[in-house]
Amino acid sequence: MCGIVAIISKQTNGFRHKDTDLFKQMLYADALRGFDSTGIFGVNKYGNLKMIKAAKDAGEFIKTKAFGDFKTDMLMKYRIVVGHNRAATKGATTDDNAHPFIEKNICLIHNGTIHGHKELANTEVDSHAICHAIAENGHMATLPKIDGAYALIWYDADTKNLHIARLS
Repeated sequence: MCGIVAIISKQTNGFRHKDTDLFKQMLYADALRGFDSTGIFGVNKYGNLKMIKAAKDAGEFIKTKAFGDFKTDMLMKYRIVVGHNRAATKGATTDDNAHPFIEKNICLIHNGTIHGHKELANTEVDSHAICHAIAENGHMATLPKIDGAYALIWYDADTKNLHIARLS
């Protein structure tokens, strides 16, 4: 199974240094839930999204320049940050198959394994199929069709809403 971490700032001008350090530590500790890849997304006060991901464990990921730049941006820009550590259950371990996935206006991360994901969308990874289906059909139509246990966090760039759902 994968792991998910997230923090939301009450302030409009980004996070504090201790918050950025906390997020980094959470992402690193969460690596126990998945060593195959790591990814994060952030949403700024205007609702704009930035995402980075790589087929690296969290220990390597947090050493990258991309993560360093993201962490700096957390101080000035972001209100929401979400991280994911992948334990690959479907699909190869590649940068493309790392979470988050983006389809149209939806940016999504997923923990769990679903069955019959090709019924949602013809993708290699079940999580990507969920993202694709929500982007195409909306979450109200998609969630009842998911066969399996899951935890999802997704951001809708059109409505500027963060969504969280789980089924066990």
